[in-house]
Amino acid sequence: MKIFLKYILPVYLLVLVPGLYSQSISLKLVTASPKSVAGKLNYQKKFNTKADALKEIDNVILTLQNKGYLLAASDSTIIDSTSVTAYISENQIHKVAYLKLGNLNPSLASKLGISEKLYFNKPFKYKEVARAFEKIILYYENNGYPFVAVKLDSIATEEGQLSAVLNVEKNKLFKIDSINVIGDAKVNRTFLNRYLGVRENMPYNEELLKSISQKVKQLPFVTEKQTQLVRLTNKTNKLI
Repeated sequence: MKIFLKYILPVYLLVLVPGLYSQSISLKLVTASPKSVAGKLNYQKKFNTKADALKEIDNVILTLQNKGYLLAASDSTIIDSTSVTAYISENQIHKVAYLKLGNLNPSLASKLGISEKLYFNKPFKYKEVARAFEKIILYYENNGYPFVAVKLDSIATEEGQLSAVLNVEKNKLFKIDSINVIGDAKVNRTFLNRYLGVRENMPYNEELLKSISQKVKQLPFVTEKQTQLVRLTNKTNKLI
């Protein structure tokens, strides 16, 4: 069961051609019953990219986990040119759970303030668990692994209690291999890259990429026409 997934796309900076990359992607979530908790959740339904739509699915799963549906999952996802459809299962609600840290690096766990003693053989609150998962995801997505997934393995349930082992799948390491600036603004590329904190062959860093738009707005001699994009393909990873 995937608890989190993170994604990347190429990032385009500064002055962009109006109307470029304007195709809208719609998201639909399908549940077993319209009366289910998942079926009553509000979620964003229109996106600029498929990756953003997939992120919204992750947000929905996280919301269900925070409500106590620790085994909530996206059973399957159908993607076509204009839409993303995800089939969501809540699974059983659990009021008490236990968790071993599994393959999470001990040094990283310590750095993130996550200790097995906080979870193993002790009941814990779901929001606290979700915050621990989020710390792991944020760390990896800011260090080159936007598609990191956190799963629960060796799951066992008894009398409404759940025990499991945390399994972190970093997946592929991504680096930004090219930076494209589109527009007619005359800006020194060396200055711009240094100012924005970006460079070619840098590991993907979602926090840094999200800060680009605000940094551009602080420059008095350029105007941002479209928020930066990150586009990943099988061969190239572009920041635009």
